[in-house]
Amino acid sequence: MGKGKIIKILDREFGTTKLLKEYTREILYAYEIGQNLSSQDLQFMVELISKLHPDADEKIGEGIETIWIQENKVNRGKSRGFGFQRVTGSTDNFSYKACFEKPNHFYMACREAVSTYIHSYREKCFEGKEQLICPITGRIITLGESYVAYLSPYFKELTETFKEIEGLVISEKLFKTHGDGDFTMIFADENIRQKWSDYHLQNANLQIRSKIILGRK
Repeated sequence: MGKGKIIKILDREFGTTKLLKEYTREILYAYEIGQNLSSQDLQFMVELISKLHPDADEKIGEGIETIWIQENKVNRGKSRGFGFQRVTGSTDNFSYKACFEKPNHFYMACREAVSTYIHSYREKCFEGKEQLICPITGRIITLGESYVAYLSPYFKELTETFKEIEGLVISEKLFKTHGDGDFTMIFADENIRQKWSDYHLQNANLQIRSKIILGRK
């Protein structure tokens, strides 16, 4: 994440990645071990995962219901981390530090290449309809209250499989920035971009869901 780029998580804005990382760490140490996050902090962390975690689709799944602080054993010591439970009852954990690792430019370029399709897919689902029912929450949702989720295979799986099929060797020569610094990368080769878009169209399994799943109300 480049300097000078405002990072917005819910209604909070951060001028640098460092400030966002420090704020997230404050949440981690504001609670006792085993204590659940408040509703406000829960929404913040789910939004952080959905925007920045490299495995966001897999982590969120059908929606995160509760996040708590847990003690993790690391080598011979101990550290704090986030544990969580999904709406389905399954549990998992995540490292907030993963949200701040060096951006995966291949992953980002793949996102950019299909962004228009995802937007069109969402609008098409609502074509002639003012409301839909979220298959996870059962709530009635409007276009503005919805988002597009990936079912298995998740987005990261799709990108990795495509990379193997095409035998791509990842280097910076594959990409170029697109008006937003290192926040938005695109494929330098339009042929690769088109191949990926076609592969995504044929293999992505999408679903319209309520933004409440992402902690957005």
